[in-house]
Amino acid sequence: TTGELLLQFEAYRAVSAGPGWLAVATEIQLFGEPGFAGVQPGTTNVFLIEIATGEATFIATSPWRYANWPLAASDRYVVWTDAYCRYPDPGTTKVFDRTTGEIADLQAHLWSIDITDGLLREGVFGGRALIDLENVAYRAVLPGGEPQWSPDRRYASIGRVGGHGGICP
Repeated sequence: TTGELLLQFEAYRAVSAGPGWLAVATEIQLFGEPGFAGVQPGTTNVFLIEIATGEATFIATSPWRYANWPLAASDRYVVWTDAYCRYPDPGTTKVFDRTTGEIADLQAHLWSIDITDGLLREGVFGGRALIDLENVAYRAVLPGGEPQWSPDRRYASIGRVGGHGGICP
């Protein structure tokens, strides 16, 4: 509110991770000698950053393939998909539980993701499924189409929206 700059860093993606926190994916490492200064070509590193102190906590290194690499976070979880859009060997979606410090593998290649009210919303355009991360169980899975959810996630409409391209090259 004072206009002062609290933090400045270069990142591929930064998302809110609850009050006072950010989840950050570093710039994509495209080139470099493996192991030199932490470089692993074709990867990004995921961190949690406390905004008040600027302290960064390393979570994981993730293989990266194309733009639109997904990263979502809440005050409890950080979620990303390794090797997003990679064919024929797609990576899997990882969930970092901030309370236990453990990373779970969902054994699924989830596309566009977002976390709302403790539910992971997954789906290319609009969220075709809601996943309860506490129990790692689907709460809702919608048939084809492009869903639009109500703000409270109680209702969804399904239709086709034109005018957008794909998410992978």
